[in-house]
Amino acid sequence: MNSLKQDFTDKLYAAYETNPKYAAMENAISHNGLLTSLEKRTAAVENAPVFSLDLTKDKVSDQKASGRCWMFAALNTFRHKMIAGFQLEDFELSQAHTFFWDKYEKSNWFLEQVLATADQDLTSRKVKFLLDTPQQDGGQWDMVVALFLRNTASCLSQSIQSQFPPAIAVSSISCSINSCVRMRKSCVSWP
Repeated sequence: MNSLKQDFTDKLYAAYETNPKYAAMENAISHNGLLTSLEKRTAAVENAPVFSLDLTKDKVSDQKASGRCWMFAALNTFRHKMIAGFQLEDFELSQAHTFFWDKYEKSNWFLEQVLATADQDLTSRKVKFLLDTPQQDGGQWDMVVALFLRNTASCLSQSIQSQFPPAIAVSSISCSINSCVRMRKSCVSWP
């Protein structure tokens, strides 16, 4: 490999300093950031977000920052099919109800894994991973479909399911459930 010589670097710097285009680019990047400076205004005009087909006029279900986009996407897909199929005007599936059943299944999986690793030391990598991450809110399409296939009660109309908290509250509930499954004693006092 050839080493870089100082005179080569000096020539590059001198060529840079004498070119007014480079000074303009340097100023644009310094003030606006690289990605914003690289945007082409013509591309923004040519790629206007105009759609020729409007799928639905249903209201949007907002997941907020709950980390359950996979669940909301699936429920919205099913909801739109149900609205069209049953000619409903306003219909929404309960995200909180599906969230409960998802946590129910994940809690069972976690506890089964704890039982399967009961003979291992608490400092083993697998046990440490299980205890550090007992459940996560994340998922994907096949997980929610499997949830619905295993438990048809996991999908319920929002109007019927009013006992559960709204979607905004579930991340705090998720933290509480995770704390409970990590504990060695029960979080619930049984009568």
